[in-house]
Amino acid sequence: IGASAFAGCRSEHITLPNSLTEISEGTFRCCTNLQSITIPSSVKSIGDEAFLGAYSIYGEEFEISNLKEVKFQSPCTIESIGKSAFTRTSIEEIEIPHSVKIIGDKSFAYDTLLITIIFPNSIEYIGSGALSGCRKLKKVVIPPSVKAIGSIAFSDCESLEQVIIGESVEKIWEQAFRDTPNLKGIYLKGKTPPSWLDDYYIDDSFKDNVRKEEITLYVPKGSLQAYREADFWKDFTNIEEVDYDELMVTDLDGDGLTDVRDMNVMVNSIMGAEKLSTRFAADVNTDGDIDVFDLNIIINKMLSE
Repeated sequence: IGASAFAGCRSEHITLPNSLTEISEGTFRCCTNLQSITIPSSVKSIGDEAFLGAYSIYGEEFEISNLKEVKFQSPCTIESIGKSAFTRTSIEEIEIPHSVKIIGDKSFAYDTLLITIIFPNSIEYIGSGALSGCRKLKKVVIPPSVKAIGSIAFSDCESLEQVIIGESVEKIWEQAFRDTPNLKGIYLKGKTPPSWLDDYYIDDSFKDNVRKEEITLYVPKGSLQAYREADFWKDFTNIEEVDYDELMVTDLDGDGLTDVRDMNVMVNSIMGAEKLSTRFAADVNTDGDIDVFDLNIIINKMLSE
């Protein structure tokens, strides 16, 4: 399908053929009535602005498209999601396929209804502004496969409370968490502090706009001194060492116990039978996968109580 082939179309539902290998740049840009889309397993790439929602030509009042549901057929072969591919849509929850390695710049920016996004343990890079302006997003788990996080990646996420950063993240560009007034904790699982890098394209008035006196950093046991000496991280008032094994939440059904009912939730999550929000919680070890390793954690927890 060529670039901008169906841009501005009024269809509510579109069926893509199983022979399709690429969704080109702007293919469904500004298709404001489109409500759902299923991406065939034959598709290998999603281009820039492929499903970009509508916007005002004068930049005053921005609209969003009605696209709420995005499904990926299995086995998925997509390796990258292009810049602004799903910007300004009505997506509320989405699970990124395990084949994806790159989340492009602003790929889900200003999806103001987005509550849950699950990154798999295959993502290597989260682009600049990837989820900026996702105002209902409360928690982000960055899996250990991720090496770098772009500037303003989670800026203007006003409901964001918790960010868990996997142990392999080496670089974070500045303003990744700008204007997140409800952010309470950043959980860094790497014993070596990630480098905090300057982005020379960002206005100086926004430099280091992070509430370092209010946000608590949680770092692995034995790494407190390293963070207290590292550029950027050393400026946080509250830095605490934690044992991440003890922090894992195994009470999946919220009844105050870890029991066979939590095991059932986990099994259903592994099979894909639970709601996405529940499956998000079922990634007990926050490695980006919901699998038997999470189930083993719950079993061991039950045996110890």
